Amino acid sequence: SKKLEIELSSAKREIKTLRSRNNEKESARIKSLQEEVQRLKQQKEMLEDQNGFLTNAEKRDKEIIAKLKARTESLTSQVETLQKSREAAEASQSRPSRGSDVTSSLFSGSSHTAEEYQQHILLLEKRLSEMVQQLSRQQQALEECKRETAEAREENERLQDEQESFKLLPALLREAERVRDEALAK
Repeated sequence: SKKLEIELSSAKREIKTLRSRNNEKESARIKSLQEEVQRLKQQKEMLEDQNGFLTNAEKRDKEIIAKLKARTESLTSQVETLQKSREAAEASQSRPSRGSDVTSSLFSGSSHTAEEYQQHILLLEKRLSEMVQQLSRQQQALEECKRETAEAREENERLQDEQESFKLLPALLREAERVRDEALAK
């Protein structure tokens, strides 16, 4: 009889210990899940901010491309004008009499000497060089913008994947609370 009482007491203590351990384990699991829920909520907010950034980046890309297109058209026009000026200068140098035979829309319609054409060509070449440099800088800026946009898209995709797991957490949390409640009820 006394032996049975000792065994019963020991069994009760063991059950109490197991319940305590189980409660601690489930409490830790619930806490971990709650922290995960909070982390994913923050990531969801980041994702929304990231989507806003992507929209702005795409808009900026379009604006830069439009500016580059306009600049390229302007540059092409400058090249054509430069070529016409060179042709006119070469023609004026090859003829003994320059006078009214040499005309160009670059001037007011009156005749000009080869030296005047050469001066104008030098100015156009300088302007052309400046525009090429500016176009190069703009293209570099566009490439950087595209790189940033690509990185943002990758981050956006990663956050969307994590957001999918966020949808499963409430069910996991409810299951953990149910297990805890059952353990406490025993």
